[in-house]
Parts: sequence; structure tokens; C-alpha cells
Amino acid sequence: GKEVNVEVPATKDEPTQPVTTVPPVTSAATADEPAADGHKIDIEAMFQDELESGCEVYAAVTLLHYYGYEADELEFAEKYVPKSTNYSDGDGYYGPDLNSAFAGEPEFGYGAYAPVLKRAINDYLADNDSEAEAEVERGLTLAELCERYISRDDPVMVWVTTDMELPE
Repeated sequence: GKEVNVEVPATKDEPTQPVTTVPPVTSAATADEPAADGHKIDIEAMFQDELESGCEVYAAVTLLHYYGYEADELEFAEKYVPKSTNYSDGDGYYGPDLNSAFAGEPEFGYGAYAPVLKRAINDYLADNDSEAEAEVERGLTLAELCERYISRDDPVMVWVTTDMELPE
């Protein structure tokens, strides 16, 4: 089957951080203009209306839709995305490692990283009798990501920092 990817880039020219590859799942939104190389993947974007903090959920479900699955964002968030409670002790807020669980709830929480979505996507795929499997990839530049996946009509999910800057 096809492979899909979820990436975490650092800067435009620096290797990306964690990335997830899944065979029926990839990117979540499409720009109005083609990429620099002129390649554009037509993906039907979803309106993020019910899960205020669930952009990862909407991205994953958008990718599942691209590959022909009929996933529902609310069911996906409830049934497949591992979540953990956040709390405050008065001095700060605390929650899970974002590589292991979604911090809070997709309705009003903080988010999760690629490994959490990889697990959620793989659980969804298994429940839908698919042999496809998501993976996390690291170390690709955006150019490599576009060449390896986008140019082959395999969209990807990418975690980025503001202005594509490396975190301090």
C-alpha cells in the first residue's frame, strides 16, 4: 500500500524534527497556490469548528479522507487519540509528554506530537482492516519532504515552529 507521512521540520533548510509516515494518511491542508516546484495536491480541507485545540485530529482525519477512509473527527478524537489530564499547582501548568498523549482534550487542550498521531492513525487503520501503517520520520528538509512525498501525491502532516525557527 501507499505510505503516508507526518513531519516535524525545524527550518526551511535544516532537517525536520519527528515525522510520521502512514500508508493512507498524510497532509492536512492545501495552499491556494502550487508549491515552488509547481506541484499541488488537491485535498479537501476540513473546517476546524468543534475541536478548538484539535488541529492534529483534523489533519489526521483529512489525510484519512484523502486515502478514502470515512473517518469522523469527533469519533477519531474520542476513540483513537490518547489523552492525558493537565493540572495546575498554582505555580504552573503540568501535563503529559506530548510524544505520549494529547495534553488535555482536543476541544480545549494543548496538543500532541507525531508519535501520538501515528498511534491513533494506526489504531484507526487496524480497526478498518487496513494493512497500512503510519510511521514517524525525522531528519528530512522541507525540500526532501516535497521531493519524496508531495511530488508523488502523498500529502504529509508536518509540525512546525513559528517562522520555521529551531526551538531554543
